[in-house]
Amino acid sequence: MGYSTRRTAVVEVDVDFDLDDFDESDLVDYLEDKGYTVIEGKVSTKYETFEQLDKQIWQLYLIYISCNGAGHLMDKELGNFFAEYYNKVSV
Repeated sequence: MGYSTRRTAVVEVDVDFDLDDFDESDLVDYLEDKGYTVIEGKVSTKYETFEQLDKQIWQLYLIYISCNGAGHLMDKELGNFFAEYYNKVSV
């Protein structure tokens, strides 16, 4: 009767790579598959962080709900935006 010997080896490898070595469309596809939104080109904004932008949007939301809207198109568009952004609906 023959015996089988099973062995496992663990190998640690360091891999260095440069993102410039990858095709840009492959990187975009990968990020979008992970749920990210990719905006082409450099986006300039006065908000350096998402938290700063979110704080400003929250202030707009507070103004929007305190004004009760007058039924104008802008009110409707803001209402739709806030409903989606904050998952809140005004009645």
